[in-house]
Amino acid sequence: MGYVTFRLAGRVHACPLEDVREVVRGRGVEPLLGAVPPVVGLLDLRGEPLPVADPRPVSSRSGTGDVLVLAGRRAGTAPLERLVDDGVPSPSGGLGLVVDEVLEVLDGETLPAARGGSPEGLPDYVVEVRQDSDGRPVLVVDPRRLAGTCGVSVVASGVLRTAP
Repeated sequence: MGYVTFRLAGRVHACPLEDVREVVRGRGVEPLLGAVPPVVGLLDLRGEPLPVADPRPVSSRSGTGDVLVLAGRRAGTAPLERLVDDGVPSPSGGLGLVVDEVLEVLDGETLPAARGGSPEGLPDYVVEVRQDSDGRPVLVVDPRRLAGTCGVSVVASGVLRTAP
């Protein structure tokens, strides 16, 4: 299994490669008049509007960052179809998550499981802990759950909703 590694709020994280459709580097997200946080705007992705959410703490939002474009469907999950409640359609069926910086793609051997497993008490979006080549912990996240921390969730109907 491969992983996309990225920096988010000063810490290195990773998510399974299969959860990311593509990475958009350092392009500005267009602010959207009337957008309801956590949606911060739209990204023009080859002519398709892509709603973008920012899970970073407000104090950590410096610059535009990179955008992880989430894959529309993963085995056993609902498809990402559109964003509702705030009136932002997503015809591409996706959602972008802003991160500070995407670092690299690594395979499972280069990013081995951490010795001792995952400690208790981590947020529910952390699905496991791996370690980098220097032995530092790398939190592997489920990007859908990470989106949930900023109020975006996938419901059974396959629609993304923002929390009231």
